[in-house]
Amino acid sequence: MTSIKSASQTKRLLNWIIDGLIITFIWMILFIAIAKLLISSGLLDSMEIEKKYDLSFTIFIVIFLYYLISETLFKTTVGKLLTRTSLTQFNGEEVRFRHILTRTICRFIPFEQLSFLAKKPLGWHDSLSETRVVDKNKKNLK
Repeated sequence: MTSIKSASQTKRLLNWIIDGLIITFIWMILFIAIAKLLISSGLLDSMEIEKKYDLSFTIFIVIFLYYLISETLFKTTVGKLLTRTSLTQFNGEEVRFRHILTRTICRFIPFEQLSFLAKKPLGWHDSLSETRVVDKNKKNLK
């Protein structure tokens, strides 16, 4: 089986940081919008929202939808666009929805980020979905 050379760890880290910042921004807007909706509808006052509702679970929904939608529609994320990397299958073919769905679900494996500390740094969300993040201009086979 031929495999594709992955993008550098530095680019992967930048992807994670950039996408994380965007996800946080989206989540904050969503959190504020839900809180304002609950307050303006008269269901809760601002003090009750903190006591009765833990809206932090919405971060998982935002993470899931961010990666699933952006990688399905565009085969990339904002982080990958900025670092000029893209998503591909192990064999260099274009990723399919099943790869992206598996990849997105695997991001929620506890301690998944630690998989990048292995001798051969490849995230579980990459290996289990049979995908690679590669430099756009260097899709050279190993």
